[in-house]
Amino acid sequence: MALETWQLVNFALAVALGLLIGTEREVSKRVRHTAIGGIRTFPLSSIIGYVVGIIGRSEGGIIAAAGIIGIAGIAVAAGIRGQARGITTELALLLTCVVGVALGSGYTIPALLAAVIGTVLLSRKTQLHEWVKTLTPDDIRAIVTFAIVAAVVLPLLPDVPLGPAGVLNPRRVWTVVVLVTGINVAGYVATKYLHARHSIVLGAVVGSLVSSTAITWAFASQSRENQQHGTLYGLGIALGSAVMLGRVGFYAGIISRSLLVALLPLLLACAVVGIGALWLSIRRMPLQPADHALVTPSPPGNPARLHSALLFGIVYAVISTAAALLRQTLGQSGVITLGAVSGIADVDAITLAMAHQTTDQIISTELAVSTIAAAMLVNTIVKLVITLIRAERSTRQIVAISLGATALVLAAAVLRSFVPL
Repeated sequence: MALETWQLVNFALAVALGLLIGTEREVSKRVRHTAIGGIRTFPLSSIIGYVVGIIGRSEGGIIAAAGIIGIAGIAVAAGIRGQARGITTELALLLTCVVGVALGSGYTIPALLAAVIGTVLLSRKTQLHEWVKTLTPDDIRAIVTFAIVAAVVLPLLPDVPLGPAGVLNPRRVWTVVVLVTGINVAGYVATKYLHARHSIVLGAVVGSLVSSTAITWAFASQSRENQQHGTLYGLGIALGSAVMLGRVGFYAGIISRSLLVALLPLLLACAVVGIGALWLSIRRMPLQPADHALVTPSPPGNPARLHSALLFGIVYAVISTAAALLRQTLGQSGVITLGAVSGIADVDAITLAMAHQTTDQIISTELAVSTIAAAMLVNTIVKLVITLIRAERSTRQIVAISLGATALVLAAAVLRSFVPL
């Protein structure tokens, strides 16, 4: 029987992915003196898995299972004989065989993902261990607790519209909580890693995935203690604030594509003006490299804590209800005022509320854009005021120019909603 094109392609992938993992293990063996496997062993394991997978397509899954068990036995025996201190290489050899089986069975994408992610995990041993050292048992408990609650509670909540205009859908509210908390946890974990790696500007950008306001407060305070690095702190605050634009676009787009399209010109204008003003403000300022004693501030509290998630859910529900009621009683000005008030602390909840209500046709896209712009304007002003009060001179100068320019663009967008063209 002639081989089909996909079989030839997958065979080539089996060899390539085996070589990829094998190369990483060969380097690791040379550096860390691990006992088994290398540049030849892993491609052979992948080829064996591929052949077993091809045969298993016609002869049944028992053939594939036997091949995997056989490779597992070889890996364990080699590890015992080599007195290996861990089982990482043995598991990598088994993974390579499974990748080959998947390719032989026609599951190309899962095999590619498994091989690439596996290689990344193998090659980043030192960095991963450093990152784990920054996590506390409390962090792990909070993340695991929220994962359990989200996985168990979300499917059980009723998908029923409740409250004014049906905005209080329990499953929708909790889905929003899971989404935002998931993004916040990713930013929190990354910030913990960058905190250990002594990165200032990058730490500010990633930390702003959790809270750009908290980063502004921390950096403004530290700029007074490390005045020689004031330019870096100002750059971090300004770029961290720009992350807000990305968050708004992401949350709007994931729920309402039409709202994202309407918001895009405003977001792009803010980004261009804000970053352009930032460049003008720092181009003549010396950027002092951060020394190893200078670290990013510790990230805000773990956003996966259950009370944090529940608090965001309550805020989102209150804002959604208030927006629907204000739209009915006070009209456009009431909703925009709500956006401005909510922006004092956060822009996520109002953005998600506006996206859902735009999708449900409770409010118009134009009103949603104006409301979100009001929230971003107030949030930007809050960060500007924090910096002006708490930061040292060069930090204040950079942030005032960048965030001030962004605030002017947002103010124009808000005023436009009250002034007919």
